[in-house]
Amino acid sequence: KPSVCFYVRNAASKYIRDEQWQLLHDLIFATEEKAKTKRACSCPANVCCHDLEEKDGLGRTILHEVCMCHPTVEIVRVVLTTFPEMTTSIDTLGKSPLHVAVQCRSSTSVIQSLVECNPRSAEVQDWEGLTPLMIACDQIGLLDPASGDGTRNLVELI
Repeated sequence: KPSVCFYVRNAASKYIRDEQWQLLHDLIFATEEKAKTKRACSCPANVCCHDLEEKDGLGRTILHEVCMCHPTVEIVRVVLTTFPEMTTSIDTLGKSPLHVAVQCRSSTSVIQSLVECNPRSAEVQDWEGLTPLMIACDQIGLLDPASGDGTRNLVELI
């Protein structure tokens, strides 16, 4: 039988997929408050329901998942405030939450919040050797010499 923690993490994933940001905020707040007050947990071996920190089968944290779903900057800040260490987490493809946010074309305010929380995340390479900046440039055609738009290769500018 799955633990309560399993259900809490799955509920978070569902709220993220459905872009129910207020419900996700409330869930994060409730589990954080429970952890602060150290109330008894019904999970096996006293595992706290604060297991929103757990990764899924693809190595993604809830921050990765949030960044995949065009989040509001407010919910990103809530996750970053509660789990700042998630900015350093990489999934099974070597992607950080910043990689995912750029790849999924999150707003500039979301990307800025991620970088402000962990400036070094901009330097992380995924398993293909790509940094978030390289992914962004590729998406707008700046790394494609055949793009024909007259834009100089961004790599030359750096």
